[in-house]
Amino acid sequence: MSTITNQSTQYNSIVSAYSSLYPTSGPSAFPPALLEEAQVQTALNRPDIDVRGKRVLDLACGNGYYSLRYLLWGAASVTGVDISSSMVDAACAEALKQGIPDSKLKFVVADVTDEKVYIDGGPFDIVASAWLLNYAPDTPTMTRMWDFVALHLKPGAAFVGLTIAPLHNARRGKLALEQEAAMLNITLAPDGAFGKLGNRGRVLGFVEEGLKVEIELGFKDLGQDVAMFENYYLGIESFRDSIKASRIGGSEAFEGIEWQDFVIPKELKDAHPVGRWNDMAIWPLCRVCVAKRVK
Repeated sequence: MSTITNQSTQYNSIVSAYSSLYPTSGPSAFPPALLEEAQVQTALNRPDIDVRGKRVLDLACGNGYYSLRYLLWGAASVTGVDISSSMVDAACAEALKQGIPDSKLKFVVADVTDEKVYIDGGPFDIVASAWLLNYAPDTPTMTRMWDFVALHLKPGAAFVGLTIAPLHNARRGKLALEQEAAMLNITLAPDGAFGKLGNRGRVLGFVEEGLKVEIELGFKDLGQDVAMFENYYLGIESFRDSIKASRIGGSEAFEGIEWQDFVIPKELKDAHPVGRWNDMAIWPLCRVCVAKRVK
């Protein structure tokens, strides 16, 4: 089973736990979700992107958490795509429950690394993804993801992607990566764990371009269901090289990749003790990248 296809298996089994942390019927009380939303909304509010009135393709849509938010933030319509049939079933059920017509919101099961797949309705004004690129184990796989984005994005339009903050020493040898991991408080011992705000990770091993990591979302000690899955922490060079390798019509598909500064919403700063967010300046919980298709 391929790495990307395996995402269907691991996400089919965590729909309930995931949806308790990322609810589609109201606001989330899970701190990472609130921080993630702030990053995505900041990017979509940029004047050169501006989600209002736009047709959005939402890749790795999961249970529809962000798809529904894109509509709330003003999108004209959203098409969500996910490899997990169980996640898409949950998203469709919520859209039906809320009475949202297919013309505004629909969901499709598809593998975005499959070059034979094309989503009806494209090209789109914006392609967005929350937690897609972090499932690429290497540059070639991430390049296929970029190719899929380019195929479905209008010329000059933007991709907005939420992903893991990229590592900087991933290709500089094991020692350099170990030193960076230590600085970021990432425990490399197999029986060790690292985490922030209800996200816990365990490094499963080194891969050629970074780390393979198991993530646990939620607070087990508070009696919550937890969602567990595997993904990859790759280096910044993997993002740079993969997007440069992406082609459309034989030419480079994107102008480049831009990393947005991490944003901490004022309401979260005000609600928590001073200093709680200090380590986010060293290694943010997540980052948003923006890439525009060539015109």
